[in-house]
Amino acid sequence: MNRPRSSTRKPPKIVLTILQRLNLDLGLTIVLSEHRLERVAQFADHICYMPARGESPRVGTPRAMLAQMDLIPPLTQLGKALDWQPLPLTIKESRPFAAQLKTGLVRNERRFVSPSPQTIPPPAVLDIQNLWFQYNGRAVLKKINLQIPRGELVALMGRKRRGQKHSFEKYRGAAQTK
Repeated sequence: MNRPRSSTRKPPKIVLTILQRLNLDLGLTIVLSEHRLERVAQFADHICYMPARGESPRVGTPRAMLAQMDLIPPLTQLGKALDWQPLPLTIKESRPFAAQLKTGLVRNERRFVSPSPQTIPPPAVLDIQNLWFQYNGRAVLKKINLQIPRGELVALMGRKRRGQKHSFEKYRGAAQTK
């Protein structure tokens, strides 16, 4: 879904909640394109980040990708600065860390760790290996490898005009040929 809220009057949170319900209740695999990280990171199982032109896209969990990116939401910036693990994606997730700060932990101890469950990923519904795409004679997608497990919500993210739309169209085309 390319920019799911661009042609609707529904509030963004409602549209994303509907997509999440379709994903959870029906097991639908959803790929959406969005450049507002703070809106979709909490809903995505994986993020395909489109960095600056000429750089290869990066794929990983929202926390892993936000830890690598420079342009991130303020809450994530705070979590990175204080070395919170796992990196919070929502205010709700940051509350335990804030509570630890509030109770007056030693100022120099900046590492706070919450246990995270380990899961085995389901089989891929889309497996893309070494995808290239040229636009007006210029390679805009280079060496893209991406696996999307069945039933996951994956966000294609990056700043405006970084190739999300073309990537989405190529992924959709690859999925339809299988």
